Amino acid sequence: MDLKIKRSLARAENGPLGRLAEHPEAPNEMNQHQQETVHEKIDQLDQKIQLYNDQAETLGEEGKIEEVSALLEEIEKFKK
Repeated sequence: MDLKIKRSLARAENGPLGRLAEHPEAPNEMNQHQQETVHEKIDQLDQKIQLYNDQAETLGEEGKIEEVSALLEEIEKFKK
């Protein structure tokens, strides 16, 4: 269990390339196009999350708690 935690911490400290930092001999598995595609998808998710946050804030100001709760659940799904 401790080894798993240490690897997770190393990944968190080294960012998305944490595994490569642990094993520098491993080849880069993603080419430039794949990296750009991943970054585009991340940007799209960030925009969607921001939109949902804005909508949740507006609904919260209107007192629509159930709708806010549903939006927050959707946001959590995007973050996973």
